[in-house]
Amino acid sequence: STRNGKSIRFRKGFTAAEPQAIWFCTSLGVSRLAGGKLSHWGENEGLDSETCNDLAFGPDGTVWVATAAGVAYFDGKLWRRMGSDLPAGAVASKSKPSSSWASGMMGRTAGAHWPVTRDGEGLPASALVISGETLWAGTARGLWPISTVTGPPPVGGVVNRARGLVGDEVVDLVPDRFGRLWVLGDFGPALPPPPPLPRTGP
Repeated sequence: STRNGKSIRFRKGFTAAEPQAIWFCTSLGVSRLAGGKLSHWGENEGLDSETCNDLAFGPDGTVWVATAAGVAYFDGKLWRRMGSDLPAGAVASKSKPSSSWASGMMGRTAGAHWPVTRDGEGLPASALVISGETLWAGTARGLWPISTVTGPPPVGGVVNRARGLVGDEVVDLVPDRFGRLWVLGDFGPALPPPPPLPRTGP
């Protein structure tokens, strides 16, 4: 079902045999309409949470979702948690991501820990955007640069009130034509502070 929809995105086919698709992020899971066929994923199909708040596509078409349990991505067969080679909802996996870009992202995020709530559950993610080569997630605790594909990891970690953001609650994200990332929160729209410059001396 696409009822209670929260986000909708168009994804082109990345091979001659792959159809164009419409992806829906809903409170009942993630749906895809492609080639006249509707597919749906919820907790029974591997998502940690069916409450999907936003989705974004990597440069190779990898689908990333922001859910009530954190961030996950679809490798073409399985949903995988951010920072892990484990499928979302699974204990162990011997399979590898089918996407080279997702594989690179997984390698860059491996060992990274998504923040958790006091109950030990993954912190909900409200928004996702890929700006340049960095995947950003918005949460109630600020703006999280999850990973980069090439180059050094994101500098400085989470951007929140303590790091110069107007407030912690991030509701939505969008890059402008100049490559700047705009943040919408309970404080209104704002530009995050620039990351600190790398240290060059002792």
